[in-house]
Amino acid sequence: MFCNKAAAVFLFSLAVVLIFFVPVYAAEVDLEKIVVTPYRYEQEISNVGSSVTVISGWQLQDFGASNFVDVLNSVPGVVVHDLYGNGAKASVDLRGFGDMERMNTLVLVDGRRVNEVDLSGVDWKQIPLDQVEKVEISRGGNSVLYGENAVSGVINIITKKGSGKPKLELGAEIGSYDHNLQKLIFSGSQDKLAYLFNGSRESTHGYRNNSFFKAYDYGAKLEYEFTEQLSAYFNSGFHRGTYGMPGGLSEADINNFGRRYSKYGDDRATDKDYYFMLGAKNELAGFGQLSLDASYRIKDVNSNLVGGNGGWNPIRLSKIDTLGLTPKVTINHPVLGRDNNLILGFDFYRDFYRSDNLSSTNVLADVTRISKESRGAYFQDEFFIFKDLSALGGFRYQSVRYAFNYHDFSGWYSDIDEKTQPDEKAYNFGLNYRYWDNSNIFFNLNQSFRFPATDEFFTGTLNTGLKPQVSHDLELGVRHNFGDRLHLEISGYRMKIDDELFTDPTAAGGLGATSNYDQTIHQGVDTGFNLKIIDALSFYGNYSYQDATFLKSHLGGKKIPWVPSHKAGLGLKFNFFKDFAISVTESYVGSQYRINDVENVLPKIKGYFLTGLGLIYKHDSLTLSANINNLFNGHYYEYATYGAFSGNKLYYPAPGRSFGLKCDYKF
Repeated sequence: MFCNKAAAVFLFSLAVVLIFFVPVYAAEVDLEKIVVTPYRYEQEISNVGSSVTVISGWQLQDFGASNFVDVLNSVPGVVVHDLYGNGAKASVDLRGFGDMERMNTLVLVDGRRVNEVDLSGVDWKQIPLDQVEKVEISRGGNSVLYGENAVSGVINIITKKGSGKPKLELGAEIGSYDHNLQKLIFSGSQDKLAYLFNGSRESTHGYRNNSFFKAYDYGAKLEYEFTEQLSAYFNSGFHRGTYGMPGGLSEADINNFGRRYSKYGDDRATDKDYYFMLGAKNELAGFGQLSLDASYRIKDVNSNLVGGNGGWNPIRLSKIDTLGLTPKVTINHPVLGRDNNLILGFDFYRDFYRSDNLSSTNVLADVTRISKESRGAYFQDEFFIFKDLSALGGFRYQSVRYAFNYHDFSGWYSDIDEKTQPDEKAYNFGLNYRYWDNSNIFFNLNQSFRFPATDEFFTGTLNTGLKPQVSHDLELGVRHNFGDRLHLEISGYRMKIDDELFTDPTAAGGLGATSNYDQTIHQGVDTGFNLKIIDALSFYGNYSYQDATFLKSHLGGKKIPWVPSHKAGLGLKFNFFKDFAISVTESYVGSQYRINDVENVLPKIKGYFLTGLGLIYKHDSLTLSANINNLFNGHYYEYATYGAFSGNKLYYPAPGRSFGLKCDYKF
């Protein structure tokens, strides 16, 4: 039923765009061409045959957001779930994967994978807004080029590099819940060397008790051009963060103690994260480009869940080492007299995960050691059949080898020393027709995959029977510019997934564990527009409908929990008195079944509206801004869970109305 309705709506909208508007507005097109990199090389967005949204650096400032995830809330089809309300443990969902969203969306920073090898997810607070050049959000599977995790989409974050004369930028922020931030950025270029160094400190007490967050971040970015053809770069970063974990609240807790109460006042964690990345690229005399990137990352996490674990071995010391090597060659050379872009590459990653659990008296209880080694080879070819019509096809083969070692000092669980080596394939095919400058219609189909995370195999015992998850995707869409005033995009998709890796709340004696669900369907429509009413007044809007359903097994016909069917956003920006701008945003996230309610037995958590207000002043080297989030102090939840055996219903209250002030000055 949904598929027929969605197809009808999509095709009707597409017909309206192509039949009525294209002839009328064709003569007015003069927009600047947008260049994106979803193919792992630069390409005009009108030549890209998939759904892509681009947010530039100056747009990030205009949002007045304090967290990176706040910006993503404005993107069509993107749903943000912030566990503690401070941005540190947030997750981003594309195309309806619910609680497993963090494992199905790949996040890159300057080409470096930042997804964890375990279930802990991306630490979004390590991505400072002021250093972002642009963000590319590619919706839909792309495992051919990026391998595992790129099932629902890829978020590619490209940071700034130094240029021009030496510049020093100082900034400070203050806001509600004792939020404060201080930052320093020094950047510039000298002859063939570009450099950027940054440091920041941030802290907040948080909306809820024990939802504090405190972090220090340092980074460096260097790039050197040896010749016009050969260049090299070096990036590094260090992050140290400490945060509280207030836990979920029952209805009785909220009624008796309020929304800001913390059930676990002493639960907290500290993490340290180091990374180094270096690479070189060589232009092949107009023939293409050869590049080699290497990265190394160490992440240490020390957590104490004295309340959340009920005192049972509450201390966990974990460490993840990740080594990556990703050589690739891009060949831009005509074939049969037609433009052709071919990319070939090999991705190698080696992860070593170690975890020690200790009692409250620091007695070692058990140790876990897991190594994961991944090798993937791929190619993709983009062939222009005609000047404005291109065909795309690619293939990847990837194998992963896991080695598991576990010892329980109490003897309750048996020792584990096992290995497993799954592999999987990905492919894609697509057509893209650019019927006018910056306007195109596209079609693509692909197969993508993800392998289980390291801790998905463990529930006290080892389950090496978990299979890789495989998705089969179909997408059709159009991007059209109505002159230089109005941009419209619409896309429809259907993803059929075999062996979807999702939490089974009844497994492991009711504690929950990851299982393969036979078959699921994810389908929907994403729409968006940007309208410049006059030069000083702009307006944007988007709406997404998504349906995520279990197809087979005893859950056939049930909805995947924590996936809203409806999500929408509106925004207005007005520039006045030359140096001032005011913005108003409104977002809506629809109702959804709570996490673990796979049987859909409980009423849905209600949807919510959020209103934001921002004021920006820019003059020469000075930028001042003020913002209000959740203007009307709405009560809502971005996380809510259900215990299938216990029947416990827990809520994670999101922040109420908050205020923020920012000041930046460049010397």
